[in-house]
Amino acid sequence: AGTIPPASVDVKVTPRTADLVLTASALTSSVPPGGTVTYRMNVVSRGPDSLWNVLTAAYFPDFVQAKSVPFDCADSHSAVQCLVGTLSPHAPIPYVFTVKAPATPGPFTVDFALFTTDVDTDLSNNSASVTVNVTNPTPPGPNDANLAVALDYGPGTTPYEATFTTRVVNLGPAVAHNVQIEFVAPDDVMIVDVSSPYIVTCSTGLNGAACTFPALGTGIIIPLSIKVREVNKVPLFGEFLAHVKATNHDPDLSNNDTILVLRNP
Repeated sequence: AGTIPPASVDVKVTPRTADLVLTASALTSSVPPGGTVTYRMNVVSRGPDSLWNVLTAAYFPDFVQAKSVPFDCADSHSAVQCLVGTLSPHAPIPYVFTVKAPATPGPFTVDFALFTTDVDTDLSNNSASVTVNVTNPTPPGPNDANLAVALDYGPGTTPYEATFTTRVVNLGPAVAHNVQIEFVAPDDVMIVDVSSPYIVTCSTGLNGAACTFPALGTGIIIPLSIKVREVNKVPLFGEFLAHVKATNHDPDLSNNDTILVLRNP
């Protein structure tokens, strides 16, 4: 009898494909020498598949260094890299981090990039560049409003609930007009309620809230209480951001945002 040849199996592996999108912005367009700049980076997949081994990176120019980075990111001094891991469709992942600006006036640019070992169907939306100007501070003018914001944390009745309190003050010299407070929470953190003893108009979403009021006098403090809940009922951790702005010129943008960090339990 003849020898029967071994059977062969034709295995066809279908690659995972999706359109990954990266967006990035700075919370201020100018900063004093050596000041702090807060950046927001967002990564989302348009599908159709979940992609594995997704990596984001922010690259710094000379004399720029990170001050704070998210827990799942690594700081190599010249860059911040974040391993997303598996990214499901239509489940955006936000990142917030801060850098120390150069001591010399002039523009500097941070470049952002997004990578994967799977198939990204559109590479044109995988990068962004954000430029911020380092400028010497000038004395406030008569129509300027110097706004400052603080952020405090109060634990809730469960580990996955909390109440954050933002306090906005106008240091003057002029009345601030069309004031907006923005609160940004980590992924999967729901805004349950926003309240204030003052009349404010607020809108909320899964990862944040924005509140506005028409005017804020010099020396007046506006508090906001923001109740949050982790939708997966795991303990809260990560970076929580508060930012304030108005239509007036603000002579000092370094106190317009603040970050509160909750450690991973």
